[in-house]
Amino acid sequence: YDYVPVEQIEKIEIIPGGGSVIYGSGAAGGIINITTNLRSMNKPKSSISGEWNSDGWRTGFNFGTKVGEKLSVQAGYSRLERDLYFVDTFRNSKYVYGGFRYDADKDNSWTFRFSHLDEASKFLQNVQTSKVEAYGRDYRPTKDSDYLNGDRQLNTYNLTYNHNFGKKLKYSGDFFYTTGYYKNTKFFDGRMNTDSYGTRMRFDYQYDKNDSLLIGIDWFKQGSELKYRTTATGKLMDFEYEKTTEALYLLNKMKRNRFTFTQGIRREKLIWEFDK
Repeated sequence: YDYVPVEQIEKIEIIPGGGSVIYGSGAAGGIINITTNLRSMNKPKSSISGEWNSDGWRTGFNFGTKVGEKLSVQAGYSRLERDLYFVDTFRNSKYVYGGFRYDADKDNSWTFRFSHLDEASKFLQNVQTSKVEAYGRDYRPTKDSDYLNGDRQLNTYNLTYNHNFGKKLKYSGDFFYTTGYYKNTKFFDGRMNTDSYGTRMRFDYQYDKNDSLLIGIDWFKQGSELKYRTTATGKLMDFEYEKTTEALYLLNKMKRNRFTFTQGIRREKLIWEFDK
């Protein structure tokens, strides 16, 4: 998470339980939700940041401006160079982001965001306790194959549309696409290509001063493909995985003095497919 500049984080929500209605069956144990770049797109700012310590450094800048009364533009760059605990282990990343917000009128707005992450890292896959006690941070494995690479690349595209139907009913639609890859070894092919796309649409109806009903629709599609060899000269293997999520949910909130009562229901359909 720390490759995202703090200036780009609007809020961090920690929901210890009960988030399944909005976020699905995988959220029964709770949710940590990091929201970026929404309010800052409405009031863009410019900043420069830097950090240095004994393990590395980080630098970045953020540029934001308004073009006329309706258009806001924001972009930035962040770079991280950090040594990890053991000899020759590290994590280096470059993060570029940008976007704009267009307020057509007081009831309609569009927000587009893009980000690109390119990261290279190297770490140990297994260390014996006795080695740590004997050598500490100076421990170095005898074989290069004991190191793993954490190379990855990730591109994200997100379009958000907000519309107010009067004072009581609001609509919000998120449409997203992500693509990239992960790779954890350099000794044989092992690159996991991933992509996902979909939409989250919500209708928020304020039917009373302290009561509201949220109606949501989710549709996501996630896919991964891995081509790999178990040995440097072994047969090339292939694994493909795909998951489709279709969901409809209702969430009702009622506030009575200091108490808030929440009721919700979610119907979710998961379609799993894989081939090896």
